[in-house]
Amino acid sequence: MIAPAIMPTATRPPSGFALTVTTLRTNRILVETLSVDAQETLESLTTAAAPALVMAVEFTKEWIGKAAPNISDTDEPAALIARLMHSLVLTPDAPPHLTTEDELHAFATRWICPLILTG
Repeated sequence: MIAPAIMPTATRPPSGFALTVTTLRTNRILVETLSVDAQETLESLTTAAAPALVMAVEFTKEWIGKAAPNISDTDEPAALIARLMHSLVLTPDAPPHLTTEDELHAFATRWICPLILTG
């Protein structure tokens, strides 16, 4: 994969989306924690996840700001994208069925980029 700093601006959002979801899904600590104590981990990542989602939204706002500096209000798109990524990580078997990085990239190109780039 091309380093994000040298990647063309138009390909950054789908690449960042796909990379983030894939990295979280395969995160060794998260995978092990879910296998050892699924109930407590899922509670922490769902009903008690507000602080983590706030951080994810802030990260996504920065990401949108770099990809589409012309968009002044990034709060709602960032929240939507962060919550979608959260759902894709925690419930990968539910629709949309995006199991590979290529599928995630194609999904982001088709649906996330228009959201970001057209506001």
